[in-house]
Amino acid sequence: LDNDSFLISNFIISDPYPNPFNPITQLSFNIPISGYIKINMHDINGNIIERLYDGYISSGNHTIEWNAAHVSSGIYFFKTEYQNQIIVKKAILIK
Repeated sequence: LDNDSFLISNFIISDPYPNPFNPITQLSFNIPISGYIKINMHDINGNIIERLYDGYISSGNHTIEWNAAHVSSGIYFFKTEYQNQIIVKKAILIK
């Protein structure tokens, strides 16, 4: 190891890409310490549309994909829960 090594020290989630999208978008995130994570898609009313991930994940960089072919155009939210943090990112589906 050297001092210039890339270490993930924070829980970071990038904005969904592409956004707006049709019908697939991706969410990239960094996990500093292996642990439990939950990622759900919610509609504009806060209802869970789909559970994308719910379980243990190793530390590092990850990407999750959402295929929204089964839902109508609109605004949706990735809600990610990791340790004691909750981060929400908006995605716009245009069909």
